[in-house]
Amino acid sequence: MRGNRGAKQNGKEPEKKEKNEQQKIKNELTEEQKREIKDAFSSFEDSGILPEELKSAMQALGFDQKNQEVQKILDKIDSQKGPLNYNQFLDVMLDKEDERDPQSELQKAFKVLCEEGTEKITFKSLSKICGDLGEKINEEELQEMINEADKDQDEEVGEEDFFKMMQKTGMF
Repeated sequence: MRGNRGAKQNGKEPEKKEKNEQQKIKNELTEEQKREIKDAFSSFEDSGILPEELKSAMQALGFDQKNQEVQKILDKIDSQKGPLNYNQFLDVMLDKEDERDPQSELQKAFKVLCEEGTEKITFKSLSKICGDLGEKINEEELQEMINEADKDQDEEVGEEDFFKMMQKTGMF
């Protein structure tokens, strides 16, 4: 999506092209994603995110980066001299968001929701996850969730049904 950033294209300077691409992606972020990035940034000092805090800030948004990867990011934005401001952090997170593999993310989410020892999401497993997350969802609502996604009506949700439901709801 953002290949060839360094090359001139259509007479635009590389920096201007990159800013236009990032603005487009910013506009494509959901309000929830924008809020999560802002919240993660705000949880650090008012002056910004110190270079040594970047890894923690990224982890707060679900990106588990190795120290070497974080160092490459810092080298790229030349932030060794001080804290990252919001726009720098947002740019880093846009790059990371652009690298995500939705299929892989869905597979991981599905495995988390599956009942132990099975490849299916059951009422029991969904109820346990909701409880672990502190979600107060009654049994009737949980059963409705299972029924909505369960296309073969076996009272369980398989991986294919899960993927279809997530795509239908626009979550992935």
